[in-house]
Amino acid sequence: MDWKAHEALAREWREKTGAYVEAINAFVATGLTEGWEEAGEQPNDPRDSELGTKVAAVARAANEAGEWKGLREHFPPAQAPFISILEKHSIGIHGVVFLDEDRVAATVGSPWRPDAVMAFGFDGGTEHAPEGALALGASPDRRHLAFLHEDHVRVTEGWGGRELGRYPRPQGDEGTVDGVEELEEGDDPAPVEQLVVMPGGGAVLLATSRGIFQSTDTGVRRIAPDTEQLTERVEHWDYEGEPYPLRTDMTHVAVSPDGSLIACGYQDSQHELRKADGTLVGAFGPLHSEYPHHAAFAPDGAKAIFNSCHFYGGVTSIGELEQLVGLELDAYEEDIRLLPLETGARVYDSAFHDGHWLLGDANGYIRAMTPGGDLGWQHFVGSSVGGIDVSPSGERLAIATAAGYLALMEKDASDDPYRIGFRSPFRERIRYVRWAEYPLMRW
Repeated sequence: MDWKAHEALAREWREKTGAYVEAINAFVATGLTEGWEEAGEQPNDPRDSELGTKVAAVARAANEAGEWKGLREHFPPAQAPFISILEKHSIGIHGVVFLDEDRVAATVGSPWRPDAVMAFGFDGGTEHAPEGALALGASPDRRHLAFLHEDHVRVTEGWGGRELGRYPRPQGDEGTVDGVEELEEGDDPAPVEQLVVMPGGGAVLLATSRGIFQSTDTGVRRIAPDTEQLTERVEHWDYEGEPYPLRTDMTHVAVSPDGSLIACGYQDSQHELRKADGTLVGAFGPLHSEYPHHAAFAPDGAKAIFNSCHFYGGVTSIGELEQLVGLELDAYEEDIRLLPLETGARVYDSAFHDGHWLLGDANGYIRAMTPGGDLGWQHFVGSSVGGIDVSPSGERLAIATAAGYLALMEKDASDDPYRIGFRSPFRERIRYVRWAEYPLMRW
């Protein structure tokens, strides 16, 4: 790779990138510490799509030449200048799981257009999952992985480990009642938006576009909306004889570290807590925003968070599980047992690190919030966050986005003129880029 041939372009890119990063970081720091009125107008990005297209061509050439390791030095990665490319070519990445300190696995593609399940290394090495897996999930302790296939879910002890079982994939019409839309013979199974392995690996939870299900070696059980909820909805459904549609949006699910509780929801539900057998033991919210969008448990199992969204914004609430089990509240009814954790983000995924909840939002930010609701730091990657995970040591972080980025980071708070963030303790080491009609790139 003749880097000298691209020296003028690289200089322009670095100068404009450095200037923008400095300006946007100052703007955000002022807004967060002194108020957004004091921050003034958000700075414009001097890098346009024409410049981004030129840089993307160099990135592709460097990868084809096998010299991607020099790319970051000459052309630090970015988001906004590539939007014209992303609109046509982005292939999202989600469901990120650390396999060990040096590798993460993730799902490439969307639930509706799955592409691959791959492992990605901090050294640039990659590996495809065996047997044509379509999507990936994990248990809370990351010991067990679930691989989605066309007609089943395979559970293993880690990547390439011993197989524990193969469980049926939900079609999506299991556990319905009269008056609900019926599937026709030959209909595809419901797209799976999220996979979660129950502790021990004996069951898998699947959040699909037709509801939330639990699959074991004895079959598939509908978790939500359950039979009672479907019956009530059919009774209140009156659209000229049309059946109640078998469709849920924003479907999400999480399981507590000990496997005793399930947190779940979807666009027209409340935030729900259920026992492992699906019994409803708590229903509340959404609070301060409209649509349930994400839920997660703390690593110690003492607390849980619940996000609801509206467009690109949202509110995340937090509560003690001892107080939430048995809690029944109407939508938008406030209660001291549910307090705001963060009030600006539509959250797609979360993790827990060093006493902070890491919330990945629709605008490409990771926000680190204390349980009391204070912002510790934030880091920008770009585009809606599709997955977050923290390495076993806590020293490394992985962030995947809908733009086809997988950013692998290490703890390093030293000065980085190209890092967009506020007190961020992480520095990006390698970024994988998956764009349609481009080979997988390393940056």
